[in-house]
Amino acid sequence: MSEKTAKWMSADHTFKVAANIGCMLPDGSWSTQFDSLYIVLNEVGQVLTYKLTKGTAMSRVEEILKNLKCRFDQQKVTCDTIFVDDCCKVRSKLQQIFPNLSVKLDLFHAIQRVTSKVPKDRKHYLSSSLIDDFKMIFRADADQGEMREIETPDEQTIMSNLERLTERWKDIKYDTGEAVLNANVMHEIVNLKVHIERGCLSGIPVGGGSTRNENLHKNLSAVIARSRLGCELAEALLATFFYIWNER
Repeated sequence: MSEKTAKWMSADHTFKVAANIGCMLPDGSWSTQFDSLYIVLNEVGQVLTYKLTKGTAMSRVEEILKNLKCRFDQQKVTCDTIFVDDCCKVRSKLQQIFPNLSVKLDLFHAIQRVTSKVPKDRKHYLSSSLIDDFKMIFRADADQGEMREIETPDEQTIMSNLERLTERWKDIKYDTGEAVLNANVMHEIVNLKVHIERGCLSGIPVGGGSTRNENLHKNLSAVIARSRLGCELAEALLATFFYIWNER
């Protein structure tokens, strides 16, 4: 990992992997030692650093991030952006370690926060249409293909796109009379506007975000998925897995 560099990074916690790592106490009871695994990837999906933690506070991973910054300084690497799912909460602490680092909200999580409130159990064409429309608000005017090919536009453009979407859908209802833009969806849209206004979702390059993190989590779960796993064995499995992952 010490050889890996980054143009941009993505970082998040995964919880299933750490849930069963622990040790046997003298009285025969099992004690879980961690509740999450923090992983930082670069733009091609290689693991830069990681740590098993108890809790998700930035203070738990501050040391490994400082070590990563030292490595970048030695390698003369300038990493300008990091994608996280709690941008406004961790921005100042991340920028204390990485000055001038742009902290962005991961686009996948931003979209999911809203679309997860759309009642998909109906499998209704209106739900599908709204979700498809919503994903497009983060596209530049000239970028309307199936896959995004241009970085996300500025704050004003995204906000205008969102306002047009809500205006277009505000009076549309299901057969039951329930609004497609129900109260839960609107609540998440209001929350999202704060991030849009702060620029958390502007200027995101093509491929930027945590999609690779999600793929890593799925593969990792298959290796670590055990009812109980001792701490030393867990560390050995993680180190081996990440070495092979990076080489691939």
